[in-house]
Amino acid sequence: MTEFLGGCSMNIVKDQLDGLLKLKIEGNMTIQNAEAIRAAFVASINNADHLNLSISGVTDIDVSGLQLVCSIHRTLKKLNKHFSLSNQVPEALREVIKSAGYCKSRGCFAYDNIICPIQEVLNV
Repeated sequence: MTEFLGGCSMNIVKDQLDGLLKLKIEGNMTIQNAEAIRAAFVASINNADHLNLSISGVTDIDVSGLQLVCSIHRTLKKLNKHFSLSNQVPEALREVIKSAGYCKSRGCFAYDNIICPIQEVLNV
């Protein structure tokens, strides 16, 4: 099932099949859209064992968008569910992520033995 959810300069394409939930964010992943993204995640995750998040269509991201990725990752780990971040990250977003300090040299601060998905995608 594919569902399209709209927000302020943003769309979420939600595709769920069996235990896999795919969320693709298109447009701005900023504070203005954080609640809509969070709500899409919360409304869908109970029926999924794995979330794949794609930000390949994101045109702008701020710290709240990055914090949301981390929050989703931590929540899924607590629920013993899997999380993956699409490795198709536009170069402009890579620079924002790096300048915001989200390229850690070790795993997620919440789980020392878990690789940060942002770090993994950016290959740092």
